[in-house]
Amino acid sequence: MKLDLKSMYNYLISHTFPGFLLLIECLLALQWFFKVDVFAALEKILSKDSGSIVVLSIIAYAFSTLLGIIVDGIHHLIDDMTDDMTEGTEKFSAIYNEAEHET
Repeated sequence: MKLDLKSMYNYLISHTFPGFLLLIECLLALQWFFKVDVFAALEKILSKDSGSIVVLSIIAYAFSTLLGIIVDGIHHLIDDMTDDMTEGTEKFSAIYNEAEHET
């Protein structure tokens, strides 16, 4: 069994950007519907010390990736329910058996 770290990282990065857009939309929804001033709170946190930007960046990256994976999972669930999976389609697999992929 082989662990392909480059493919795993590419898989995570491909979900981070859509998840980041969803994270921004969630923050805007909090501000719009629940009258929580999210951006003022973030500005207050960032003004306290210089290390908080690193911590907030890591948290934003983690939540963005998680939200992106959730959205992708929902997309695949809907796609699987509406479409019969055809044989021979290429699926992502970062962990695979070398014997299966020999040419």
